[in-house]
Amino acid sequence: MSGDETRSKLRRAVDALFREDKRIVTAESLTCGGISAEIVKMPRVSDTLIGGFAVYNDDMKVNMLGVPRSVIDRFTAVSAQVAHYMARGALEKTASCAGTAADVSIAVTGYAGSPNGFADESEAGKVFIALATAFNGRNAGDIDVNVYQHKFDGTRVEVQQQTIAQSVDYLFQLACHNNIIPSTATAVHRIPNFGNDAVIEHIARPKILAHT
Repeated sequence: MSGDETRSKLRRAVDALFREDKRIVTAESLTCGGISAEIVKMPRVSDTLIGGFAVYNDDMKVNMLGVPRSVIDRFTAVSAQVAHYMARGALEKTASCAGTAADVSIAVTGYAGSPNGFADESEAGKVFIALATAFNGRNAGDIDVNVYQHKFDGTRVEVQQQTIAQSVDYLFQLACHNNIIPSTATAVHRIPNFGNDAVIEHIARPKILAHT
């Protein structure tokens, strides 16, 4: 996806969210604010973007978004489970913002380069993008979350750019086509809603619906 195409889709997505009086929040690890930085360039964004959580460090994911430490320890920070909690946590954290609570969140976690900078090159470019909606409320059972897995090629910057572009595409599909699971997804994990850590076993092996 070219830069112009990404910007065009983002502009249309923000316009659609504005018309529907819907607001968005981001939760970013490997892009560390890159998605919200693109969104904030758009017109009408002050009525659409709530803000964003830059949670590169695991402690930030735990303390700022409520990601359970047990989930990170079991599945690693780069997992569908953590992406799910990040997206859900971002929505829940804005619930107390009277009149400006977010309705949609985008969360990303992944390896822009090899983990720890030296080991397991095969993991480089592994990214999970979560899209969550709270159209029916912000209690745990009301929030709908979908997590998409990707494997991007290139340098750290190129992986980050592809992550941003793909996140914008998912937002565009949702805002402009009311399609929360785009047919273009490389791999999709559908994780049932859950309200506490007791059901963590249920998301140990997310169902993969599509492969490249």
